[in-house]
Amino acid sequence: AQSVALATEQRDAGLLLQALTLAGDVQLSLRKLDEAGVTIAELEARSPSSLLTRYLRARLYAQSNENVEAIGVLQGLVRDYPDFMPARALLGAVHVVEGNLEQAEQQLIVVAQKEPNNIVVSRMLAEVRLRQGRAEEVVESLANSSGVEQDRVNQELLILAGRNSLQK
Repeated sequence: AQSVALATEQRDAGLLLQALTLAGDVQLSLRKLDEAGVTIAELEARSPSSLLTRYLRARLYAQSNENVEAIGVLQGLVRDYPDFMPARALLGAVHVVEGNLEQAEQQLIVVAQKEPNNIVVSRMLAEVRLRQGRAEEVVESLANSSGVEQDRVNQELLILAGRNSLQK
């Protein structure tokens, strides 16, 4: 009877962690940052070293423009979970915001190689290369995305060119 009670308690604790993780994800997606902060703090109290707890904390930092903190958490995640591409993609994005273009490119290249259909990452990589003055590689960044049609590549190039001209 005691082992059944323990198993039930462990199952319930696991379900609670899953529910909190989902709630934090939804709150971040809806940009309800204060609510997400409370949920993530609860997750950290229950499972501080969990991959998803740490990733949600990094997302909260990034969405709150606490980029130095986000980078710190994300670097730890990339070190501990090198195949977890969402952390690498977010680290690349935060580096772009901070103007750390070489570090951004390093992370985004890894993600683009592992996830060739990820147009968002391909677009960020193209933007990094455009900002670095490597326009010839911009087309390559977008064209290497599997399943991306030439018309879509041309559209992305026009968007990036327009954005680049506005930044000057």
